[in-house]
Amino acid sequence: AAIEHLRDCQAPGRRNPDLIITDINIPGYNGLQIIRALQSNVKFQAIPIVVITATLDDEMAQSCLDAGADNVYNKLELSADLKSWCSELIQTKSPAA
Repeated sequence: AAIEHLRDCQAPGRRNPDLIITDINIPGYNGLQIIRALQSNVKFQAIPIVVITATLDDEMAQSCLDAGADNVYNKLELSADLKSWCSELIQTKSPAA
């Protein structure tokens, strides 16, 4: 459903999401491919991408960052401060008014 929503965002007059949160293991999708696809589209390049996954080792984290993710978190170690962190990231990456 999220992929279809992003496709709909490309329609004239549609607003992009402020933040994209994804996993690596998504039924029917590969999270790294999604990140690369988002980064290859100029309309989505400024949107912060956060990966939250249980499948995480140093190599996978680096692959996510190399693909264009802004941050990578292990679901098992995720901080209780996610909401405030996401708000800060959105403000940091938002275009100046």
